[in-house]
Amino acid sequence: MIENVLNIAAPAEKVFDFVVDVRNEPRWNPQMLHAEMLTPEPIGVGATFRVRFGRGVGDGLINHTKINRPRSWAAISRSRALDAETAGEISDITGGCRLIMRTELRPHGILRLLTPALRWWMRHTFNQDLQRMKAVLEDGALTAGESEATETASIGRVPVPDLCALWAESATAPMNIALIGVVEGAPLMRPDGTVDLARIRLFIEARLPRAPMLLRVLRPTRLGQGTPAWIDAAHFNIADHVILAPADQPLTEEKDFLAWCARRSVIPLDRKRPLWRLDVVPGLPSRQIGLLLVLHHVVARRHTRHVITRADTSGAARTCCLAAETGSYRPGPGPRQPAETVAVRTPFSPVTAHPIDACAACSLPCAGTARARNLTHRSDR
Repeated sequence: MIENVLNIAAPAEKVFDFVVDVRNEPRWNPQMLHAEMLTPEPIGVGATFRVRFGRGVGDGLINHTKINRPRSWAAISRSRALDAETAGEISDITGGCRLIMRTELRPHGILRLLTPALRWWMRHTFNQDLQRMKAVLEDGALTAGESEATETASIGRVPVPDLCALWAESATAPMNIALIGVVEGAPLMRPDGTVDLARIRLFIEARLPRAPMLLRVLRPTRLGQGTPAWIDAAHFNIADHVILAPADQPLTEEKDFLAWCARRSVIPLDRKRPLWRLDVVPGLPSRQIGLLLVLHHVVARRHTRHVITRADTSGAARTCCLAAETGSYRPGPGPRQPAETVAVRTPFSPVTAHPIDACAACSLPCAGTARARNLTHRSDR
């Protein structure tokens, strides 16, 4: 018998509903790749789920044999490799509840010889998995029954091409892609002349749900669990990603600004956080502000499209499309389509406003500028 105990800062009812709904399990147990409910709602005795396990276990069925909300439940899992009987208990404690899960493994065939090792290994790994469950519940995430869309989009496997980029990366050769822009500074300044960083952060954070990859973090997997996965960041903080980054030298010429951006763009991104950073760079000529968006290759290559801040000469805050699905941003008059390369407005040039039209890439108002040239900085080149 394997026993795991976990204290969770959440009500017993919430924990019970989350655990007995097997559709939630892929969010915290990397061994379970998929789960669907075969019987009608609500969940009760006899509820059956079809699941798919990793590590060669394959498909299986989970059937609830006991439901006593919110105090206890029991279920049996059957698959080709092994059966498992699980019983859970929930009791109230100060500030939350205590979850106790007891599991009895019944391997089939030759795996029966490995039962002691399987029990030791499952006790160790399941404790780690339960810590992920604790993080999900204490962060107030929705259950599968409350939000099917959240459940289905909460995890995605990293494809092989992106795995190659992750494998090739090193501390001295990060696989980053940089996009550079220059905006009018006045609308983004406080009355005292300093950058209103809080306002910029609020503007960016409000639009991040349009680009879900900017809210996800890379989760490594153990041997036999398949490729690493993208999961929703448990503790996202916009202050970790939108940063005031004054230069350590005067940026009086374009080449100085580009050289500074090149050095900043090769700073490795923390894999414990979503893989992007936006540097807000004050101190450019004519009271302009520079923007340096650094994206990891695996984020920029296919997944991300949207929004950084822009202010036009009228002082009205507007949005500007970053079409990083193709690694591009093309300024210019009228509707725009993503380009094949990173295209940015040449810094240190006068801003010439064009009529504002809906951007063809994101359907947002997007004001162009008169001059643009290609600028791609890739640390893997």
